[in-house]
Amino acid sequence: MENAEIGAREDDYDKMFAANIGIADLFELVKDYKQALFYFSRALQAGEKTATPTHIAKARFALGRVYWKLNDSALAIQNYEHFIKLAQMADDVASTSEAAQHLLQIHTACAEKFKEDGEYKACRDCYDSALETAVLAENWEMAGEMRYQLGLLYIDARDTDTALGYLTEFHQYCVATNNKLAAALCHRLAKAKPTKPCPRSSRCLTGLPMRWLTWRSTWRLLVAWVC
Repeated sequence: MENAEIGAREDDYDKMFAANIGIADLFELVKDYKQALFYFSRALQAGEKTATPTHIAKARFALGRVYWKLNDSALAIQNYEHFIKLAQMADDVASTSEAAQHLLQIHTACAEKFKEDGEYKACRDCYDSALETAVLAENWEMAGEMRYQLGLLYIDARDTDTALGYLTEFHQYCVATNNKLAAALCHRLAKAKPTKPCPRSSRCLTGLPMRWLTWRSTWRLLVAWVC
């Protein structure tokens, strides 16, 4: 803290940045996230005074992480998105991918919460954002999962054209990953005229772990379209 105050008196913003980052890291380590947030915010202010992109990026990434720990998804997303812009400007592919993975986690968590609350439009919006983020992170498994989830939501919304678009993309993912059963079923369903989905099917087979993705998808689609 003394270094931070010395830096402030001397207008040495690099020293202020380093001191505040160090203090914030300690508070985050002991899970005092509100104090960590305070000092990471001060670090960001100092970083902006130095106009050093790496300082700003480091503070933004830390703020995104801490805001998420404080369950403030909106500000977590905002800070991660700022970080990604800076990383892309620096052609830092690894950092872009890392931040995108964090964003993906937030978007999917928000989507699941909206789904539980019956707010399906907000849920679709979050899955759309998650899909974009998964592509940015080059996480093709999660991109496939997001297309699958969006397809199911649009089936339940009776928007069959949009549903078929996402399910066709999911079919392509299945083919690319050599899941022949899921790919064959998706292809057959995409050519079939849909009937009214079974209401119970909307609540079935959605709690399995990710390793069961394609099997869950195959049977979920079958139930939804043939009931």
